[in-house]
Amino acid sequence: MAIPPQNFILDPKIFNQNLYTHLRDFWFQGLPADSKAPNEETNRRWWGVGRSETEAKEIDNSCYSNYAHALESISPAHLSLPPFKSYDSDAKTLAAPFLPELQEGNDKEAADTLLSLILLLDQIPRNIYRTPPNLSLVYTHYDRLALSLRLSAPSNLINHYTSRPVYNQWLNMPLMHSESLQYQTEIMEQINLDLEAAKKEDDEERIKALEMSLGPARKHFEIIEKFGRFPHRNEALQRESTDEEREWLRTGDTFGVKQSQQQEEKSEL
Repeated sequence: MAIPPQNFILDPKIFNQNLYTHLRDFWFQGLPADSKAPNEETNRRWWGVGRSETEAKEIDNSCYSNYAHALESISPAHLSLPPFKSYDSDAKTLAAPFLPELQEGNDKEAADTLLSLILLLDQIPRNIYRTPPNLSLVYTHYDRLALSLRLSAPSNLINHYTSRPVYNQWLNMPLMHSESLQYQTEIMEQINLDLEAAKKEDDEERIKALEMSLGPARKHFEIIEKFGRFPHRNEALQRESTDEEREWLRTGDTFGVKQSQQQEEKSEL
């Protein structure tokens, strides 16, 4: 029987520092620890720059073999989420199972744990549940958990990676993946503020990373500003598309979600 978030306890045999460290090592492999910007290897793995279809499948398979058991342990069969009312309402309850994990260790260790949990909830499902029958799990379950954790996490942990955008960008992804103009606006404003600060400090590596983040953030913002939702999710969520949305799906960016109107695949990250 599925348990509601306020009563749910993560399995410590699964959710522990071994999982969190392994996930960060996997996600950031090939990236020097003091980096502020992605390199050729991470661009290839994260954004598909020069990546073959075989390589993409290998990454998905690695995500499944290493982390599917963790996601399955908090799937709807085990963790029952209430009907969606609002993002604020979600944040007050859905993050409950994960917040105790952030109380372990010092601020750096807690920030690392937060980063790992956000990657697990926001990114790994996108590598595992790519087909339309499974995509609804991403949008209605794991995305809700990821955003709730991001909104509920202590500000000192959220701000820990501000000076290192290559890590900080992943903490912002749940906001970017939300169908909320408020959060899309916040992301745009924060990136621009960080970019202004980096330019004042003449921090070229940080400037490079933030400028790379600005494009995808603007694209997500513009879609939500125009439609109030992501049209490419309509099929998975069984939402009826408007004529304007159908035209968008024929010509616009669906972030790697394969549509009956558009067969081109990219990476939604």
